[in-house]
Amino acid sequence: SLPGGQIPRLGTFRELPSGTLPSRPVDSWQHVVIQGVLDSLAPATRRSYDRALLAFSAFMHMEGFFDPFPVNVPLFLRFMTHLRLKGLSIRYIKVHVSAVSFYCRMLGLPDPTKSFLVSRLMAGWARTSVTPPDGRRPITLQMLQRFLSQLPDICSSPYEVVLFKAAFAVAFYGAFRSSEFLAASRADTSGRAFVHNEVSVRKNILRIFLRRSKTDQQGKGTQVILHAAPAGQPCPVRLVKQFMAMRPLLEGQFFIHSDGSCLSRYQFASVLKTCIVGQGLEASAFGIHSFRIGAATYASEQGFNAQQVMALGRWRSSAYKSYVR
Repeated sequence: SLPGGQIPRLGTFRELPSGTLPSRPVDSWQHVVIQGVLDSLAPATRRSYDRALLAFSAFMHMEGFFDPFPVNVPLFLRFMTHLRLKGLSIRYIKVHVSAVSFYCRMLGLPDPTKSFLVSRLMAGWARTSVTPPDGRRPITLQMLQRFLSQLPDICSSPYEVVLFKAAFAVAFYGAFRSSEFLAASRADTSGRAFVHNEVSVRKNILRIFLRRSKTDQQGKGTQVILHAAPAGQPCPVRLVKQFMAMRPLLEGQFFIHSDGSCLSRYQFASVLKTCIVGQGLEASAFGIHSFRIGAATYASEQGFNAQQVMALGRWRSSAYKSYVR
């Protein structure tokens, strides 16, 4: 463990305000170790932990502590109760518990979340809480067909029509998470979404190589194979081939605009929302993840067994069941 929990203010590592972690000086090797440990988190998990740490630090400051760590069990129980009385969900509180546990272990400090009282308190709250059903609806194959037919009236150019048709089809048939095929912004250079040289089409088979994903944080890589769809259905192979024929010969993210900028999550969601509203549907009931939900539901309707559905969406557990509607 790192001696004395020494670590610079968290603002050193990211854009978080100072004072969220103990502010004692560290040696350069410790800084490298800590940064490496932080980098082991998935980006979405890191963002969740950052927000949780800010909330925890604000509570500790309110209680009169400048440094939030170390924290004893009674004080952490008060923090949990504070969140509960604010009406926050059990799932949200669990994120805070996990975040504090992570930072305690990273600092080499006692972890109050491993206390009997903390674990049983969470278990008791979980047993007596009603989890609201997931209200997100699936995008069906029929909806996908209608969305594709709307794109010429929505997109600003023939190139954009081909781009969004390919992206919509890939999102559905590949059951992709948004981070796997979309950039965080038009200028995103993180390379998390699959890139140009990782996509190939041969003999009516589309192959996409994912370098990493939510369930593959070590970057072992996964090959996603999509086959041509039957006549009369949107075909991911045909639509991707059309896009590849128009795509600029540039390296980097696969889905790009004609000027070379990345197709962002925001842009994808905006066009999708326009399609949804155009069909007279409730926009709040759908999102990018609705493609993934629709893929799992469609596969189940087509007779896929549990292992096949899990393989389709690259699930590693029974979590796939919540996607089948």
